Amino acid sequence: TGMCTQVGLIAKRLGQNKSITEKNPLMSAVNKLASYLALVLALVILCATLVAFGTGYQDPQKPCAEKDEVCFLKTAVLRAVVMSVALIPHGLPFICTVMLYVGSQGISKRQGLVMKVSAVDYLAATTVICSDKTGTLTEGRMSASVVLGFCQDEATRASGSSARESSLSFYPLKGLSPNGGIFSSNEVSQKHKDQMEKDFEATSHRQNFSQPGLRDLGVFSERSEAMKEGSLDALLAGIHMAMAFLACHGTSLVKSDAWEAKGNP
Repeated sequence: TGMCTQVGLIAKRLGQNKSITEKNPLMSAVNKLASYLALVLALVILCATLVAFGTGYQDPQKPCAEKDEVCFLKTAVLRAVVMSVALIPHGLPFICTVMLYVGSQGISKRQGLVMKVSAVDYLAATTVICSDKTGTLTEGRMSASVVLGFCQDEATRASGSSARESSLSFYPLKGLSPNGGIFSSNEVSQKHKDQMEKDFEATSHRQNFSQPGLRDLGVFSERSEAMKEGSLDALLAGIHMAMAFLACHGTSLVKSDAWEAKGNP
């Protein structure tokens, strides 16, 4: 139990100190910029050396002898190195620091809590955030509006095609109220939603929100009829509801001023 389970082992690994060689997104971007900059500087040094040597550039303070090619070459290389040093952006670390601070301020204005400025670059590089719906995270204020399911049957596996996708929408969403329907996402239109809002009864525990051209797959009879027609959405709707029931075993909904969950949903 506890940290001895497979989930516990994952937690241990996540808690381990990161390697000093592991780079965050900002460091990776700066290193990439440095690689490009090093290539440009090498080209600048090469070109400047050839131009200075070809034109016979002289250092006024230490002029070379007329036919001393070694001296000319040293002077040309020194001149090229000085030019390349001038091209290095010495203010880059300061600019990165200012960017992180400005980013943290922008996140704070959007009600985000940034504990470390170094976390800003991770947030900026994030495209998808995957999280579980726990009471700790949502405090019961978040509701699932769409659930996606993927299924690969024998026909699709034999043909080598990708899995079949099912998208189900929950509507209407009224907090923790159990009164709502499950529909195929591609069938729900704004007109249907407006009609459901109009028909919604706050005191009812469960209504049938089926309409012409729209089946409420949360209703057993409607779901059974759709399954006879081979509807993948209807099949997965039943599976999702069964999984939700098993996951919320021991939890109940209580109606006072508003619907509340008793237990651990």
